[in-house]
Amino acid sequence: MLAGLWDALRPGVARQGGRISKDWGDIGFQGSDPATDFRGMGLLGLSNLHHFATKHKEAASQTLFNCVSSPAGYPFAITGINITAMLVDLTRKGLLNSHFRHYGPSMDEFNELYCHVFVMFNAAYTAARPQDVMSFGPIMQSFKEDFISQLRKQDHISRISHHKR
Repeated sequence: MLAGLWDALRPGVARQGGRISKDWGDIGFQGSDPATDFRGMGLLGLSNLHHFATKHKEAASQTLFNCVSSPAGYPFAITGINITAMLVDLTRKGLLNSHFRHYGPSMDEFNELYCHVFVMFNAAYTAARPQDVMSFGPIMQSFKEDFISQLRKQDHISRISHHKR
C-alpha cells in the first residue's frame, strides 16, 4: 500500500532505495522511513492516504502540488495522518454519529469523509495565505475548531458540504 501511495502521487518517478529513502519527503513524510510517521494512526492513516491518492487522484495531486509549490507549504503525508487522528477523535466523541447514520458506518465512508476533509483543510490553508510553514499549527487548530463548530450546528455533515462519490 505504501508503494501504491508513492506511485499514485508521483507517477513515473522512481524512488531511490526501497522503503527507506529520503525521497519520501517529496510527499510530506518527515524522514526516510515513512513507517515511523504512522505510529499514531498505523494502517488507518496509510489507508486514508492511499484512498485519497488512488480514488481521488486529481484532488490529491492538486493538494500535493499546493503543499510543495509554496515556501509556506505544509507536509502532505503528515497532514493526512493528522486529519485521520482528528476524525478518529471526533468519531470517539460521537460528533460524527449523525454523519455515519446518514451515509452508513463503513470504512469506505470513513475514507470518503477523510478525502473531503483533507480538501477542505487544503482550501482553508491556502485561503489563510501563510507566510511560512510555521503558520501550519495555528491554521490546523483554527480549522479543527471551525469544523467542530460546524458539526455541532448541523444535524449531519452533508449540510456542511456534500462530497462526491
